[in-house]
Amino acid sequence: MKRVAYIIFLLSLASTAIAQQSKCSVDNENFNVGILLQEDTATEHTFVLCNESTDTMYINRVEPTCNFIIKEWPKNGIAPDMTGNITVELNTSNIFGDFKQHFYVYGTMPTMKLFISGFRGATATNDDENYTAKPLKSKDKKTKKKKKRK
Repeated sequence: MKRVAYIIFLLSLASTAIAQQSKCSVDNENFNVGILLQEDTATEHTFVLCNESTDTMYINRVEPTCNFIIKEWPKNGIAPDMTGNITVELNTSNIFGDFKQHFYVYGTMPTMKLFISGFRGATATNDDENYTAKPLKSKDKKTKKKKKRK
């Protein structure tokens, strides 16, 4: 009987904790920067979070993965029906080709995983300021191996 009462107590605590989580939406969970030139060594984006709950939403920490710098995030909380900004910078100097980098946001809302994606490795077609970008041709290993065998 004590076990049953203990399990019911734990379940009620868990349901209360889940009910107290704030509801949050993001303007764009996966921001695509498009095509970056080889000369572009960093890109910056601001994610806008909206608190859709009736309580103030707090962000405890923003945890970057490789190549991210967290520049700004709302440390004092986001009031109900208000927005807050998370500004991140992605160092793309050692990224070539398609990329999709992420970071985590922890707080009183469910944990969020936000992304920045795109392609880096384009070259400029003209030297003047009005240039257009085109992706570099990538050579895969299979093509090289086939040429060596012939």
